[in-house]
Amino acid sequence: MTTSALSASGVPLTPAHEEPPPIWFLVPEGFFALPLAATSEERAERAQSFVRELYSRGDEELWEPAAPYYAGIAELMAGTGISYSAMGLFSTAAEQEDGTAAGHELAEGAVQCAFTVAAVPTDQTAQNTDVVAQGIHSRHRCWR
Repeated sequence: MTTSALSASGVPLTPAHEEPPPIWFLVPEGFFALPLAATSEERAERAQSFVRELYSRGDEELWEPAAPYYAGIAELMAGTGISYSAMGLFSTAAEQEDGTAAGHELAEGAVQCAFTVAAVPTDQTAQNTDVVAQGIHSRHRCWR
């Protein structure tokens, strides 16, 4: 379920009373899509697969309690405008002993990262869109 391909969502480039057009984004390698789905049954089913992929070195002792937690997060996200959300676990080690990238070797420490895309209408007028875009751009540069 790692998503490196293009994914679609909406962004409010039109007035709030209109549907936002689709946008495209690339999901960095190593992220796994949260179990967003239309029904709670689908979310519970997808959560089972999600925890097995996110915690691929785990077992039933980890997966069994984790799946309902992530299904619950997806439940809370339902109806909020979130179109896509993913999580990734990454090693804090710079490289392995043989000099290769540490990748997903979590023995030295780990960080959990979230990647979320949401489209929410705003009451911005056409005259303010450049100001809003510049604000988003400035915040994006700070997060790098």
